[in-house]
This record gives sequence, structure tokens and C-alpha cells, in this order.
Amino acid sequence: MSKADPTVLVVEDEPSLVEIYAHWLREDYSVRTAQDGEEALEQIDDTVDVIVLDRIMPKVTGDEVIEVVRDRDLDCMIVMATAVESGQNLIEAGADAYCTKPITKNELLTAVSQMLDRGEYIDLEQKYFDLLEKRSALKADSDAESRQSDEEYVELEARIDELSDRLEQQTESMGDDEFISIMRNTT
Repeated sequence: MSKADPTVLVVEDEPSLVEIYAHWLREDYSVRTAQDGEEALEQIDDTVDVIVLDRIMPKVTGDEVIEVVRDRDLDCMIVMATAVESGQNLIEAGADAYCTKPITKNELLTAVSQMLDRGEYIDLEQKYFDLLEKRSALKADSDAESRQSDEEYVELEARIDELSDRLEQQTESMGDDEFISIMRNTT
């Protein structure tokens, strides 16, 4: 998920809020907008990194959008924008985080940034496990002495150590809720 220009889709049925959120986000991100759930579903694809999603909308609700996104197995994070604070309920519905309206610029930017960090963590974790799998296969096909003189194996070990350190650093900087959300998404 770590791209140079992440894409954020703002889905909100209040036109003024769409414009405000989009304006705040455009400084740092590529922004798309939708004013209802149907329009959002037409725009959601594998290029969307984060969705800022209103919960209560006509036609297709935010909860229904989440259900479709999760069914499509898309690699994006969802920040639910809601007028009523009910965090556990929103997380159970499949949102990765939520912001309670009225949302400030700082709250929105922080939530999107955290979602992108989580996506980066998930990507790093996948690369780490891929390398562990490769190391296991190499271990099965060779003895310890030949692996120590194999330049590819030595580089693989160094890359595993590097990714392990990066994952540990990111884990230490997360709060419990962030870590739980990541684990929920990777299982």
C-alpha cells in the first residue's frame, strides 16, 4: 500500500462536507469523491487506499458499502464518519477506524495517515512472511554449512532481520486499538 500518492475516496451525502474533507486531504493525497453509497461502489477499486465513509446515506448505507468492499477483498482501509459515537459497533461492522462528527481537519488527516501506516505495516508483514517461507524452503534443500557460504541465503537473512526490525518499530509506535485492528484485518 505504500505509494507515492495514496488515493482517498471521500463518501458523504452532504455536499459541503464532501468539499471540506476533499480540500483538507488534497494537499497530501489524490482524492476522489462520491455523494452516496452507489456512486462510491462505482469508484471503489484496487487503487483506493483509504475510504472516508459516511455511515448514514440514502440508497446504500456506509455499512452496506463496507460489506461490499470486504466481499470484494479490496486492499483498502475504511474510516467511518459518524454523528453518533459507537466505536465498537463500527469496528464490528468492518470499519478500521472512525471519526465522530463534527470532524476537525487534524482528526481527519490523522485518521487517514494512521490508516496508511497500517496498510504499510500489513505490506511489510506480508513481505516478511514471504521471506520466512523462502528461507524455510532453502533450509530444506541445503545443509547449514552450505547456506552460510551462499550469498543469496546470507542476503535473505539480512533482509529478514531488517523487516523484523521495521515491524517491531512500527508495532511499538501503535496503540492497542491500532494493533487489534491490524490483526483483525490479517486473519
